[in-house]
Amino acid sequence: MKLQKYAFNSSRSYERTRELESENSRLKKEIAVLRANHDISPHPDSLQIQELDLAHHRLIDQLRYVMK
Repeated sequence: MKLQKYAFNSSRSYERTRELESENSRLKKEIAVLRANHDISPHPDSLQIQELDLAHHRLIDQLRYVMK
């Protein structure tokens, strides 16, 4: 029974690690694009949209974690 629980926990940890690695890769690509297309004087609305987008991604990740 303990072995089953350990295997299950290991499997979930592995899945979560893969998800985080995937997200990390996606975010690195997004950062590279943002750096390559950096606007020296961004419009304030542009910054707010980026902040809202980041908050949206964080919320989605939290919901995914809770739903597991």
